[in-house]
Amino acid sequence: MTLFLVATEIVAYLIVAALLGFIAAWALRGALQRRRLEAGASVEPDAAAPSPTDAAETTRAQLAQRDAEIASLRQRLAALEQASHPASAEVLKTENYGDIPRFLEQLGIAPSRGSARLAAKSGADPLDDATGDLFAQEAAAAPVRSPLRDDLKKVHGIGPRFERTLNELGVHTYKQIALWRDEDIARYARELHTFPERLHRDEWVRSAREQHLLKYGERL
Repeated sequence: MTLFLVATEIVAYLIVAALLGFIAAWALRGALQRRRLEAGASVEPDAAAPSPTDAAETTRAQLAQRDAEIASLRQRLAALEQASHPASAEVLKTENYGDIPRFLEQLGIAPSRGSARLAAKSGADPLDDATGDLFAQEAAAAPVRSPLRDDLKKVHGIGPRFERTLNELGVHTYKQIALWRDEDIARYARELHTFPERLHRDEWVRSAREQHLLKYGERL
């Protein structure tokens, strides 16, 4: 929205500058013609050239036409300047955000219209509420990573490939594996594309408890 307003103002300024340049050019040309007319009045007329009276009348008519065109251009310039300011103020109004809140609501990342109206009564901006909920959902969706990282390969039966997959699943410590129950073992076995019997046979839980005790001195 801000980029659109900046672009609109730049275009308006360019139009204004072009009109001002056009007006200045017409005025300069008129002044030059007046000087030529005054200079030509002191020169003796040529037999083949038109009389000074006719030339003066033609020049006056041309100057009058240019003055009318300059006045018309000034009127258009004033109308353009007057129209640009209300348009900018209208765009900046909160209620003219258009379909952005409704679009966010359809995506499920914005409050309903009822809650938006309630926020408007309390002085809050419904667009700010929508974007605030979006960032809040992104923050909530971010996985919580454990600050500790153990060498899971020291657990009997876990190799580099299993360790990498467990880390991707959020398992980084001996304690996490030591606290697994049967349903946890079945779930992680599916993620590792192996059988739960293998995890029971290699005694991952018991081995993880032993490694945790050796490293942290805590018996689980």
